[in-house]
Amino acid sequence: MAVQAANGHGKSMAIWFPLKTPSTAPATATPVPPPTASLHFNLWRLGHKGQEADGSTTPDLLDIGIMVSSPTQLSEVSFYLPTEIDHGDVEDLAPKLISHELATGIFNEPLTASNGHKGNLILLENAASARHCGVFNFPTTGGKISASDLKITHEYDGTTFKITDTALATACTGLNPNDKLYFRLRIRIPKNGANTFINAAIPDDKWFTSGVDVTEYLDFRLNQARNLNKGIARHLPVVPSPAVPVRIERLDFLLVVGVAVDVVVGHPNFHKCRLLEKDLWKTYVDEEHLRKGMVIYHWKGDPGTGHLVDFNAFVKLRVRLSGKRIIKRYLLIALLFGAIAGVFGNLLYDGLKGGLKMGRDAVLSLMAPATVAAKAPEPPPVTADGKAPAAPSGKTEEHRVNGPPPPAGENGKAEDVGKKGTQG
Repeated sequence: MAVQAANGHGKSMAIWFPLKTPSTAPATATPVPPPTASLHFNLWRLGHKGQEADGSTTPDLLDIGIMVSSPTQLSEVSFYLPTEIDHGDVEDLAPKLISHELATGIFNEPLTASNGHKGNLILLENAASARHCGVFNFPTTGGKISASDLKITHEYDGTTFKITDTALATACTGLNPNDKLYFRLRIRIPKNGANTFINAAIPDDKWFTSGVDVTEYLDFRLNQARNLNKGIARHLPVVPSPAVPVRIERLDFLLVVGVAVDVVVGHPNFHKCRLLEKDLWKTYVDEEHLRKGMVIYHWKGDPGTGHLVDFNAFVKLRVRLSGKRIIKRYLLIALLFGAIAGVFGNLLYDGLKGGLKMGRDAVLSLMAPATVAAKAPEPPPVTADGKAPAAPSGKTEEHRVNGPPPPAGENGKAEDVGKKGTQG
């Protein structure tokens, strides 16, 4: 099986939370506990290689949710992807969480939403009217997130995203010191980075079948130092450490694939799976894919009272791909092979026919002397003295043909009947 080349495949993502220095941290009347973080990653597998008419694939989507407590103590929130992402490929999902249904679906508890400070903060409250979190709504310029709030840099063979201190200051203005702050961004994985998380093993006979059985494998990694560029690894806290700056309390990784995809779960952190609710998520993702049916597979990293150092999920997916493009390609190749086979068949037939004729002529030419010898006349008889008998004269032969020979005369010669008749 042929394996497609990967861009960023096998490399790890990273996330880190730099703290403010004591001199820049705001003073509060009540002590603020050390900040903690919970992470949500949703990978939407929407396309497979060879499925589209033009040979391209529907881009995969990676949703990143970051929940932090005590956000006033943070100087920034940074994360790294091992592939190049442009500013236009990043979308803020906060406006979608104004929907009560979507907010409830994402956090799996009944929540209601309301606008917060200057429209840049969406406040989510639970059934008891207690503050669940505030969702930061990034300001946009020309349809893109403002660079002063989200700084995107291509470096270390990938892309670094930095939620700046400006964004944090704006968000914290509408929050209480102990409230949690939530960011949720969607990253559209471009074509040149399609194999960042998922790679494919495609059969070598893909050109000769009307459907292709593809084995895909997902390798999702976070904060694994051995798979990180050294420039990124230096940002991660040294573990074990007596005091981790920001403790990651939990990580949830969700893989969303079509119902026709067979998923082989091979990681102990697997939690559960369920069918994606089409009516609930129709405004969250492309409805075309939802109509075909999708399934969510959920992995969870929960260190308990400790700190989540890193995370890894390895999954195999099996899918059979077929479509107009693949079928047209198969029929074209079949017709091409048929035409080639016809031409070579005719050439082979003509060659064999000519060879048989040449062989037959050669055999006949070898047999010709023997045939001539077999049909040659027998030699004339010989007398006792070794001489051939005299051949009868032509006249005698003529008489023999015309009738009996005339009687012989006394001198042994035939008499001239005409003369005798004249004399008498």
